[in-house]
Amino acid sequence: MDDELKEIDTSTIAELVRIREQEDLIQQRLQKMEAGKSSVSPAVYERVERDYQSRLAALDAEARPLRLRARQEYAKLRARQTEAERGLQEAASAREELNFRHELGEFEGSDFARRSAESDKDLAARQARADRIGALQDRFRKAFRSDQELEGPEPAPLLPAPEIPPPASPAATRPGVLVPADAHESTAASATSAPVAAAAPDEPTIRRDESPLASATVVAPSLPSGLNPTSSQATRVIPAARVVHVVDGSERREFLLKPGPNSIGRTPKNEIELPFNEISRRHAEITLTEQGFRIVDLNSNNGVFINGTRVQEHLLADGDVIEVGTQRLVFRG
Repeated sequence: MDDELKEIDTSTIAELVRIREQEDLIQQRLQKMEAGKSSVSPAVYERVERDYQSRLAALDAEARPLRLRARQEYAKLRARQTEAERGLQEAASAREELNFRHELGEFEGSDFARRSAESDKDLAARQARADRIGALQDRFRKAFRSDQELEGPEPAPLLPAPEIPPPASPAATRPGVLVPADAHESTAASATSAPVAAAAPDEPTIRRDESPLASATVVAPSLPSGLNPTSSQATRVIPAARVVHVVDGSERREFLLKPGPNSIGRTPKNEIELPFNEISRRHAEITLTEQGFRIVDLNSNNGVFINGTRVQEHLLADGDVIEVGTQRLVFRG
């Protein structure tokens, strides 16, 4: 193989082919499951389906950095292919011109024979180079499902299938977010026994439990006589929002979001610290607005992607995948 083709890194191909084969096997099992759905209980079916979907998400997470490297190397190969095709066309045109000049009587005898041999040798060498490049391109194609997947943008990542939540207890408003059972009692006591310090009459104060998974409880300073305690001015429970750093399909670290700005960056000064080279010092910021938590790109070098699409700002929804550099965060809120 040409030295220039040896510079093309093909180390990702075998791994991508292996991952693709495993994905195909799981998809076949999912199809087979659908056909035999009536033969098992719904609980067993859902448990097995979640397991397979989680495996697919883990394989997708493993393949994403490999696909990125493969696309970069394939782009180099495409540039060489374009150059090889242009050279092949030039050689074929030169051979055609030689024959035409020979017909006009410009080249005769041994001179034409020598020129013909040199032209044929050059044409054969250029054709062989183009063939080698084409064969290497075919190896890359086997690692992808289509040319569009190979040459197009990376699709949105798969997310692990969510676990079926346990039944909600009386002390919880949603799975995973705990509210003290005496929250309303303590609220009522504080409202009647003493005013909240430094709080304006119409401005609620926010109290958070020390637990990283706690929710925020908004306490109204007072309840006018006759006010329905379920109205917007009564005590409200705001579920705690957070982002989860996911690495290779596993949750590595969780960041609880505060109501104010939550900056994302590689330095310790950020609320969400991601100490990686591809992350800017202050890469992005997540802030609570009237509509919900919104993320804004702070003119970072590598941008912010939500579910595979680059954005300048975006109103986050539960389950959104945030990509900054090569790092993935999942918004939960």
